[in-house]
Amino acid sequence: MDKLISIERAQQLVPQPDLKSSIMNQGGFTEHITEQVISEIERSSDQVHQLAPELKGKCQRTTADNIHSFIRSHIQYIEDPQGEQWIKTPSRVLHDQFCDCKGFTILACSFMNCLKIPHKVRFSARSGNKARHVYPVALIDGQEYPIDPCLPKPNTEHPEHKKIKDMTQISRLSGIGKVDDYINEMIRLEEESDSSPINQGMLELALKRERLALERQLFRTSAFDRDLIFLTDALQAGGNSNAVYALAERAKTAQVNNVFGKVGDFLGKVGDRIRKGVDAAKAAFNKTQQAFANVLLKTLLPRIAPAFLYLFIKDQRLIQRLPAKVKAKRNKALKLARFITTNLGMEESTLMEIARNGIISQMKKTPEKAISDASKGRFTPAVGAIQFAAILPYITSIVGKIIELFQARKEEAGNISAGDMPDLNHDFEGADGTLQNGLENESKRKTPRGSFPTTGGSPSPGQLPMNSSSTNHVPGPAGGLSKLLPIGLVAAFLLMK
Repeated sequence: MDKLISIERAQQLVPQPDLKSSIMNQGGFTEHITEQVISEIERSSDQVHQLAPELKGKCQRTTADNIHSFIRSHIQYIEDPQGEQWIKTPSRVLHDQFCDCKGFTILACSFMNCLKIPHKVRFSARSGNKARHVYPVALIDGQEYPIDPCLPKPNTEHPEHKKIKDMTQISRLSGIGKVDDYINEMIRLEEESDSSPINQGMLELALKRERLALERQLFRTSAFDRDLIFLTDALQAGGNSNAVYALAERAKTAQVNNVFGKVGDFLGKVGDRIRKGVDAAKAAFNKTQQAFANVLLKTLLPRIAPAFLYLFIKDQRLIQRLPAKVKAKRNKALKLARFITTNLGMEESTLMEIARNGIISQMKKTPEKAISDASKGRFTPAVGAIQFAAILPYITSIVGKIIELFQARKEEAGNISAGDMPDLNHDFEGADGTLQNGLENESKRKTPRGSFPTTGGSPSPGQLPMNSSSTNHVPGPAGGLSKLLPIGLVAAFLLMK
């Protein structure tokens, strides 16, 4: 490129990273990792929407060359630690200035998304049929134009590598048919990988670690760092309950406490669930059901998380004061959530924890803070904030799959349209001061309540409102993961950015 933009200037043009790198498994370039690379490109491309025009050339080929040159000049290739696979967002790659081939691909494809260059993601290997390398391939004038930053020149491919498969971002296209194709492809990949059911204990552990990392960045504090070390070590134990128990004892000895309570107690209960083999989706029995359940837990529920935003209004006194529009949308979300958890045998607290992390990741606020701001007419979406209407095709497809695979009844899910999605700029018009103050207080509560609300009165402090209709679910320790979340976030961290 004629004038290479500096890395310092590039970092100024992207959002501050959340310092989060998602660990996808304990080794091997699995089918799920290929899925997550595609998902991360779709999720995070908007992070470089201001930077991408700086790389635009006279034509698409020149632009592709500029992307290759920029990454080669500023980002160092460093393999993930042995036995780990990490997925980095574009802003994290630019902040760290190092990544592996997955990070290269996510960054390059994000640039091409913003610059409207058609492309696909190619997975390859030296031998065998399992992908070991990934790189982007631009499609220019109907011709393939590989951009592999691991190689010194664009439009070249490693001569010793063979193509395993190409993937495109099906989910970026509008329309339920395309989303159906995407979900069916993800289910197929999950079946081919012959992955086992997701253990409830390991899922809880991963969700808690993710939440802690998100809140660490959101509240701009290092107070959670010791807790993160324990949770990360437990994840890296790879489902070994004895190792998790040992970490639990170490945490108790160190008296490590975080926003979720004593880490040692939490890890001890995680170890129990690992040892007992408690599945996260207890109603998934055959291979296809299990594959769908895994895709739902790992990919689809985080994607549609903002649809459940109003479920984080839990105090019945506040619910009674909600504008009719918000109340109706909340009821629709509650019906959908119960349709999913009941038919898959999921714990309600699991869905709520996934929803919380997804909302924080996409909206850069806790759900309670987003709701409070909206009630006062001052909701300002973060850069690249989720477009709620884009969630709808995924919800429709998820409902269809549950009906198909689990013999569920459509009326159980209700009819959800674009008008049922949260509209934070208009839903709270006419909200009174009492409601606004109450929602603001909820946003400052130290304990988010993690289960669905009952139709009764407001729970007492620290008590979780459980769904009385969920007796068909296998209860977890102390009535669900949310029971492990004591009063936590200290007042110093309540100010949002």
